[in-house]
Amino acid sequence: MRNFIITLNGKTYEVGVEEVGASASTPVVSSVAAAPVAPAKPAAQNVPVNGEKVVSPFPGLIKNLLVAEGATVKKDQPILVLEAMKMDNDITAPCDGVVSFKVVKGANVETDSVLAAVNGEPVTLGEILPSLQDREFRLRSAYSGKALEQEILKLRFRAVEELIDQKLIVADFNSKKLYIPRQELENELDRWGNYIGCHSRKELEERVRKSGSSLSELRKRLENRMIVQIMRRREYLLAGPPSPGDLLRRFKKEKKKLSFPGSVELALLRLTADDQKNIERIKNALSENPAQWDQFAALYSLTPGTNGSIGVVELDKLRSEFAKAMKKIAEKKIYPAVKTADGVYFIKVLKYTPPRRAVFKEHAPQIKKIMENEIYRKCSAEYAQRLRDGAVIEYFFPVPEGVKKK
Repeated sequence: MRNFIITLNGKTYEVGVEEVGASASTPVVSSVAAAPVAPAKPAAQNVPVNGEKVVSPFPGLIKNLLVAEGATVKKDQPILVLEAMKMDNDITAPCDGVVSFKVVKGANVETDSVLAAVNGEPVTLGEILPSLQDREFRLRSAYSGKALEQEILKLRFRAVEELIDQKLIVADFNSKKLYIPRQELENELDRWGNYIGCHSRKELEERVRKSGSSLSELRKRLENRMIVQIMRRREYLLAGPPSPGDLLRRFKKEKKKLSFPGSVELALLRLTADDQKNIERIKNALSENPAQWDQFAALYSLTPGTNGSIGVVELDKLRSEFAKAMKKIAEKKIYPAVKTADGVYFIKVLKYTPPRRAVFKEHAPQIKKIMENEIYRKCSAEYAQRLRDGAVIEYFFPVPEGVKKK
């Protein structure tokens, strides 16, 4: 028996070949099982099950091995516990088979773990973490404990989904034999350098190197981003922008929201209904000299010591008793002795802004922009879903609570 490692359709297999007779030239394959690929770093993190790799979904600590070495397991059966961000995560078998551990209890797994695969191409944690650091720090200012862990997992999951879409779009771009002119890519690289404050290519290269990357890696990331923008824009152009009729129909639908109902800034005095003596006294005094308002406001306003202002209220939100009394609105006008269920009010209009009806010509550019963005997002989502429907996508980590895969 002689063992060989061969690669077939991008997959590595360990093959045992037995020689039949001294002169036999035809090998007999005695076993074929996917062979685990040797890790690039000493700390191995593969757990083969019948040769199929089980990879760590994120960096963490192997807290416990749930089955013995060589145990027979079923698909989706938990085989080990991975602790990450103070949370235990069950790692399950991808298929029925026999377990062969390449890790031990207490071992730390690598940070550049495979999170998912798109048509066999891996999506790794190292690809998404650099772009998430700032957002993860912001989450720490709003959440803590279990809630923080879940929010970070949700953030990383969305990043994985976005990267899956990017890989599918780039593959579609390449399958159509499209390309980005080299000079356009170099111009984008220069624009990016200017954006982060680099004034020369050499300065940009040094900045990128210090961040642990390289100019070629940055160029590739920018190229992929340009490809995604081009292909999504292409889908939008195929769908077409909103027509004038679409804009008019949308305007009619949103006309009430686009119109301004008008507003008033009010000051109020309130007295109890049984205080008729003071009600009549204030009514007569203000009728003769409206300037006495502040004097009475100091005693009877909802906020003593002020002029009684309660702020700005839109006309369509006025309480019904006030709206009925204020049929004709004018600034500085006082509406006396308005009876309500909670007392008798004196109302003064400090400022009046009249209603404005929405005009199509004024709102058409804004509506057009909104509808264009909606069409772009819709086309992008449908395009990504079409690509996903024709792809084999595997996830190697648990989906966070309350989140659905695309």
